[in-house]
Amino acid sequence: PVKITIPVNLRRTFGMDTFRNFTLAVNIGFDPRLGEYTHEQICALMGHQLAAETIPQRMAGRVAKNVDLQQNLLLRLIPLPIKKICMRTVYTLSGENKGCLNLSNMGVVTVPKAMEPMVERFDFVIGVQYTYPNNCSVVTYDGKTYVSMIRGIRESELERLVFSRLVELGVPLIPRIITEMAHSETGIDIHPAATIGDHFTIDHGTGVVIGATCIIGNNVKLYQGVTLGAKSFPLDENGNPIKGIPRHPIIEDNVVIYANATILGRITIGKNSVVGANVWVTQNLAPNTKKYKQVKSDNIDFEYLDGGGI
Repeated sequence: PVKITIPVNLRRTFGMDTFRNFTLAVNIGFDPRLGEYTHEQICALMGHQLAAETIPQRMAGRVAKNVDLQQNLLLRLIPLPIKKICMRTVYTLSGENKGCLNLSNMGVVTVPKAMEPMVERFDFVIGVQYTYPNNCSVVTYDGKTYVSMIRGIRESELERLVFSRLVELGVPLIPRIITEMAHSETGIDIHPAATIGDHFTIDHGTGVVIGATCIIGNNVKLYQGVTLGAKSFPLDENGNPIKGIPRHPIIEDNVVIYANATILGRITIGKNSVVGANVWVTQNLAPNTKKYKQVKSDNIDFEYLDGGGI
Protein backbone atom coordinates (compact mmCIF):
# COMPACT_ATOMS: atom_id res chain seq x y z
CA PRO A 1 0.00 0.00 0.00
CA VAL A 2 1.03 3.61 -0.60
CA LYS A 3 0.94 5.58 2.65
CA ILE A 4 1.67 9.27 3.17
CA THR A 5 2.35 10.65 6.64
CA ILE A 6 1.07 14.22 7.17
CA PRO A 7 1.80 16.24 10.33
CA VAL A 8 -1.27 18.12 11.58
CA ASN A 9 -0.86 21.49 13.30
CA LEU A 10 -3.02 21.21 16.42
CA ARG A 11 -2.54 24.86 17.32
CA ARG A 12 -4.98 25.77 14.58
CA THR A 13 -7.31 22.87 15.39
CA PHE A 14 -7.69 23.89 19.04
CA GLY A 15 -7.07 27.64 18.68
CA MET A 16 -3.91 27.72 20.79
CA ASP A 17 -0.92 30.06 20.64
CA THR A 18 2.22 28.19 21.60
CA PHE A 19 5.73 27.69 20.29
CA ARG A 20 5.70 24.06 21.37
CA ASN A 21 5.68 21.35 18.72
CA PHE A 22 1.96 20.65 19.15
CA THR A 23 1.32 18.23 16.27
CA LEU A 24 -0.03 14.79 15.49
CA ALA A 25 0.64 12.75 12.35
CA VAL A 26 -2.05 11.08 10.26
CA ASN A 27 -1.50 8.38 7.65
CA ILE A 28 -3.53 8.41 4.46
CA GLY A 29 -3.11 6.26 1.38
CA PHE A 30 -4.45 3.67 -1.01
CA ASP A 31 -3.67 0.13 -2.12
CA PRO A 32 -2.73 -0.12 -5.85
CA ARG A 33 -3.13 -3.89 -5.63
CA LEU A 34 -6.89 -3.34 -5.64
CA GLY A 35 -6.79 -1.76 -9.09
CA GLU A 36 -5.53 1.25 -11.00
CA TYR A 37 -6.43 4.77 -9.84
CA THR A 38 -6.53 7.92 -11.94
CA HIS A 39 -4.83 11.06 -10.66
CA GLU A 40 -8.22 12.62 -9.97
CA GLN A 41 -9.38 9.56 -8.01
CA ILE A 42 -6.22 9.57 -5.89
CA CYS A 43 -6.61 13.27 -5.09
CA ALA A 44 -10.27 12.80 -4.15
CA LEU A 45 -9.50 9.77 -1.99
CA MET A 46 -6.63 11.51 -0.20
CA GLY A 47 -8.78 14.58 0.39
CA HIS A 48 -11.62 12.56 1.95
CA GLN A 49 -9.25 10.56 4.16
CA LEU A 50 -7.41 13.67 5.34
CA ALA A 51 -10.67 15.46 6.14
CA ALA A 52 -11.96 12.47 8.11
CA GLU A 53 -8.73 11.98 10.07
CA THR A 54 -8.27 15.64 11.06
CA ILE A 55 -11.68 16.59 12.47
CA PRO A 56 -11.26 18.12 15.97
CA GLN A 57 -13.13 15.28 17.70
CA ARG A 58 -10.77 12.65 16.31
CA MET A 59 -7.69 14.70 17.12
CA ALA A 60 -8.96 15.30 20.66
CA GLY A 61 -9.53 11.55 21.08
CA ARG A 62 -5.95 10.78 20.07
CA VAL A 63 -4.57 13.41 22.43
CA ALA A 64 -6.71 12.02 25.28
CA LYS A 65 -5.43 8.51 24.56
CA ASN A 66 -1.82 9.69 24.77
CA VAL A 67 -2.54 11.52 28.05
CA ASP A 68 -4.18 8.39 29.51
CA LEU A 69 -1.06 6.38 28.76
CA GLN A 70 1.11 8.98 30.49
CA GLN A 71 -1.11 8.91 33.58
CA ASN A 72 -1.10 5.12 33.82
CA LEU A 73 0.53 4.32 37.19
CA LEU A 74 2.03 1.03 36.02
CA LEU A 75 3.68 2.66 33.03
CA ARG A 76 5.01 5.49 35.20
CA LEU A 77 6.73 2.99 37.52
CA ILE A 78 8.69 1.37 34.68
CA PRO A 79 12.33 2.61 34.66
CA LEU A 80 13.09 5.16 31.93
CA PRO A 81 15.80 3.05 30.16
CA ILE A 82 13.27 0.24 29.68
CA LYS A 83 10.68 2.74 28.43
CA LYS A 84 13.13 4.07 25.85
CA ILE A 85 13.85 0.58 24.55
CA CYS A 86 10.14 -0.23 24.33
CA MET A 87 9.25 3.07 22.65
CA ARG A 88 12.07 2.69 20.14
CA THR A 89 10.88 -0.83 19.31
CA VAL A 90 7.25 0.26 18.94
CA TYR A 91 8.25 3.22 16.77
CA THR A 92 10.40 1.00 14.56
CA LEU A 93 7.52 -1.43 14.04
CA SER A 94 4.65 1.00 13.64
CA GLY A 95 6.04 4.51 13.30
CA GLU A 96 7.58 5.58 10.01
CA ASN A 97 7.10 2.07 8.66
CA LYS A 98 3.40 2.89 8.24
CA GLY A 99 4.22 5.31 5.45
CA CYS A 100 6.49 5.73 2.45
CA LEU A 101 6.64 9.51 2.27
CA ASN A 102 6.30 12.39 4.70
CA LEU A 103 4.39 15.42 3.36
CA SER A 104 4.54 18.54 5.51
CA ASN A 105 2.74 21.75 4.54
CA MET A 106 3.58 24.84 6.57
CA GLY A 107 0.68 26.68 4.94
CA VAL A 108 0.58 30.40 4.14
CA VAL A 109 3.37 32.40 5.76
CA THR A 110 2.93 36.13 6.38
CA VAL A 111 5.31 38.77 7.70
CA PRO A 112 4.71 42.30 9.01
CA LYS A 113 4.26 44.94 6.33
CA ALA A 114 7.55 46.58 7.23
CA MET A 115 9.41 43.31 6.50
CA GLU A 116 7.77 42.47 3.17
CA PRO A 117 10.27 44.44 1.00
CA MET A 118 13.12 42.52 2.63
CA VAL A 119 11.70 38.99 2.24
CA GLU A 120 11.81 37.57 -1.27
CA ARG A 121 10.69 34.00 -0.54
CA PHE A 122 10.43 31.25 2.05
CA ASP A 123 11.81 27.73 1.74
CA PHE A 124 10.63 24.99 4.06
CA VAL A 125 13.03 22.03 4.07
CA ILE A 126 12.65 19.05 6.39
CA GLY A 127 15.42 16.63 7.23
CA VAL A 128 15.93 13.18 5.76
CA GLN A 129 14.23 10.55 7.90
CA TYR A 130 15.58 7.13 8.75
CA THR A 131 13.05 4.93 6.95
CA TYR A 132 11.43 7.31 4.44
CA PRO A 133 13.39 7.43 1.16
CA ASN A 134 11.48 10.57 0.12
CA ASN A 135 10.00 13.59 1.87
CA CYS A 136 8.12 16.61 0.59
CA SER A 137 7.63 20.01 2.19
CA VAL A 138 5.40 22.86 1.04
CA VAL A 139 5.14 26.51 2.00
CA THR A 140 3.25 29.44 0.46
CA TYR A 141 4.36 33.06 0.57
CA ASP A 142 3.28 36.13 -1.39
CA GLY A 143 0.92 34.15 -3.61
CA LYS A 144 3.55 31.59 -4.61
CA THR A 145 3.82 27.98 -3.44
CA TYR A 146 7.28 26.47 -2.99
CA VAL A 147 7.65 22.68 -3.05
CA SER A 148 10.84 21.02 -1.82
CA MET A 149 11.58 17.34 -2.46
CA ILE A 150 13.98 15.76 0.02
CA ARG A 151 15.39 12.27 -0.41
CA GLY A 152 17.89 10.02 1.29
CA ILE A 153 18.56 8.03 -1.89
CA ARG A 154 20.17 8.91 -5.20
CA GLU A 155 17.22 7.66 -7.29
CA SER A 156 15.09 10.63 -8.39
CA GLU A 157 12.19 8.76 -10.03
CA LEU A 158 9.56 10.18 -7.65
CA GLU A 159 10.74 13.74 -8.28
CA ARG A 160 10.62 13.14 -12.03
CA LEU A 161 7.04 11.90 -11.83
CA VAL A 162 5.95 14.79 -9.59
CA PHE A 163 7.48 17.49 -11.72
CA SER A 164 6.37 15.82 -14.97
CA ARG A 165 2.85 16.18 -13.65
CA LEU A 166 3.55 19.87 -12.97
CA VAL A 167 4.54 20.25 -16.62
CA GLU A 168 1.20 18.71 -17.63
CA LEU A 169 -0.49 21.28 -15.41
CA GLY A 170 1.39 24.10 -17.14
CA VAL A 171 4.29 24.73 -14.73
CA PRO A 172 7.36 24.17 -16.95
CA LEU A 173 10.12 26.20 -15.27
CA ILE A 174 10.79 24.42 -11.97
CA PRO A 175 10.54 20.88 -13.42
CA ARG A 176 13.11 21.78 -16.08
CA ILE A 177 15.48 23.09 -13.39
CA ILE A 178 15.11 19.82 -11.47
CA THR A 179 15.78 17.86 -14.67
CA GLU A 180 19.00 19.80 -15.26
CA MET A 181 20.12 18.98 -11.72
CA ALA A 182 19.51 15.28 -12.37
CA HIS A 183 21.33 15.59 -15.71
CA SER A 184 24.39 17.04 -13.99
CA GLU A 185 24.48 14.10 -11.54
CA THR A 186 23.72 11.22 -13.90
CA GLY A 187 24.58 12.34 -17.42
CA ILE A 188 21.01 11.39 -18.45
CA ASP A 189 18.80 14.08 -20.01
CA ILE A 190 15.08 13.24 -19.73
CA HIS A 191 12.71 16.09 -20.48
CA PRO A 192 10.10 16.34 -17.69
CA ALA A 193 7.28 16.31 -20.25
CA ALA A 194 8.25 12.89 -21.62
CA THR A 195 5.77 10.06 -20.94
CA ILE A 196 7.40 6.90 -19.56
CA GLY A 197 5.74 3.59 -18.73
CA ASP A 198 6.41 0.99 -16.04
CA HIS A 199 9.63 -1.00 -15.57
CA PHE A 200 11.71 1.39 -17.64
CA THR A 201 15.47 0.69 -17.48
CA ILE A 202 18.55 2.63 -18.56
CA ASP A 203 21.72 0.54 -18.40
CA HIS A 204 24.96 2.48 -17.80
CA GLY A 205 23.06 5.65 -18.69
CA THR A 206 25.64 8.24 -19.70
CA GLY A 207 24.62 10.24 -22.74
CA VAL A 208 20.98 9.15 -22.96
CA VAL A 209 18.66 11.88 -24.29
CA ILE A 210 14.84 11.63 -24.23
CA GLY A 211 12.85 14.45 -25.79
CA ALA A 212 9.78 16.30 -24.56
CA THR A 213 7.05 14.60 -26.61
CA CYS A 214 8.58 11.13 -26.47
CA ILE A 215 6.23 8.33 -25.40
CA ILE A 216 7.83 5.20 -23.93
CA GLY A 217 5.81 2.07 -23.17
CA ASN A 218 6.29 -0.61 -20.53
CA ASN A 219 9.35 -2.83 -20.08
CA VAL A 220 11.59 -0.73 -22.32
CA LYS A 221 15.36 -0.90 -21.91
CA LEU A 222 17.91 1.62 -23.20
CA TYR A 223 21.71 1.51 -23.15
CA GLN A 224 24.21 4.34 -22.95
CA GLY A 225 24.27 7.03 -25.59
CA VAL A 226 20.75 6.43 -26.94
CA THR A 227 19.02 9.50 -28.39
CA LEU A 228 15.25 9.67 -28.72
CA GLY A 229 15.19 13.02 -30.44
CA ALA A 230 13.50 15.19 -33.05
CA LYS A 231 14.26 16.36 -36.54
CA SER A 232 14.26 20.02 -37.48
CA PHE A 233 10.99 21.92 -37.11
CA PRO A 234 8.71 21.69 -40.17
CA LEU A 235 8.02 25.05 -41.80
CA ASP A 236 4.71 26.71 -42.62
CA GLU A 237 3.91 28.46 -45.91
CA ASN A 238 5.74 31.56 -44.68
CA GLY A 239 8.87 29.64 -43.81
CA ASN A 240 8.34 29.89 -40.05
CA PRO A 241 8.92 26.88 -37.75
CA ILE A 242 5.75 25.03 -36.72
CA LYS A 243 6.01 24.50 -32.97
CA GLY A 244 3.81 22.76 -30.41
CA ILE A 245 3.51 19.48 -32.33
CA PRO A 246 4.80 16.01 -31.30
CA ARG A 247 8.29 15.60 -32.77
CA HIS A 248 9.80 12.71 -30.79
CA PRO A 249 9.52 8.92 -31.15
CA ILE A 250 6.92 6.55 -29.74
CA ILE A 251 8.58 3.46 -28.24
CA GLU A 252 6.09 0.66 -27.67
CA ASP A 253 6.25 -2.10 -25.03
CA ASN A 254 9.17 -4.53 -24.60
CA VAL A 255 11.60 -2.69 -26.88
CA VAL A 256 15.39 -2.89 -26.38
CA ILE A 257 17.61 -0.13 -27.82
CA TYR A 258 21.36 -0.71 -27.67
CA ALA A 259 24.21 1.74 -27.20
CA ASN A 260 24.51 4.92 -29.27
CA ALA A 261 21.40 4.26 -31.36
CA THR A 262 19.72 7.42 -32.65
CA ILE A 263 15.96 7.49 -33.26
CA LEU A 264 14.61 10.75 -34.66
CA GLY A 265 11.20 12.17 -35.49
CA ARG A 266 7.62 11.24 -34.69
CA ILE A 267 7.98 7.60 -35.64
CA THR A 268 6.88 4.42 -33.89
CA ILE A 269 9.14 1.58 -32.82
CA GLY A 270 6.79 -1.40 -32.63
CA LYS A 271 6.52 -3.62 -29.58
CA ASN A 272 9.07 -6.39 -28.99
CA SER A 273 11.52 -4.76 -31.42
CA VAL A 274 15.30 -4.62 -30.98
CA VAL A 275 17.38 -1.68 -32.23
CA GLY A 276 21.07 -2.49 -32.43
CA ALA A 277 24.04 -0.35 -31.47
CA ASN A 278 25.04 2.69 -33.56
CA VAL A 279 21.87 2.47 -35.67
CA TRP A 280 20.21 5.57 -37.14
CA VAL A 281 16.40 5.22 -37.38
CA THR A 282 14.08 7.79 -38.97
CA GLN A 283 11.24 5.52 -40.17
CA ASN A 284 8.66 3.38 -38.41
CA LEU A 285 9.60 -0.13 -37.34
CA ALA A 286 6.91 -2.79 -37.31
CA PRO A 287 6.42 -4.90 -34.15
CA ASN A 288 8.97 -7.70 -33.59
CA THR A 289 11.54 -6.02 -35.88
CA LYS A 290 15.28 -6.43 -35.34
CA LYS A 291 17.21 -3.47 -36.74
CA TYR A 292 20.99 -3.82 -36.80
CA LYS A 293 23.81 -1.93 -38.45
CA GLN A 294 24.98 -3.75 -41.56
CA VAL A 295 28.55 -5.02 -41.30
CA LYS A 296 30.83 -3.50 -43.93
CA SER A 297 34.33 -4.84 -44.62
CA ASP A 298 37.11 -2.32 -44.63
CA ASN A 299 40.39 -2.41 -46.51
CA ILE A 300 42.27 -2.50 -43.24
CA ASP A 301 40.21 -5.37 -41.77
CA PHE A 302 42.36 -8.49 -41.66
CA GLU A 303 42.26 -11.70 -39.68
CA TYR A 304 45.50 -13.01 -38.32
CA LEU A 305 45.22 -16.73 -37.65
CA ASP A 306 47.71 -18.71 -35.61
CA GLY A 307 50.11 -15.76 -35.51
CA GLY A 308 50.48 -15.77 -39.30
CA GLY A 309 50.95 -11.98 -39.51
CA ILE A 310 50.66 -10.07 -42.74
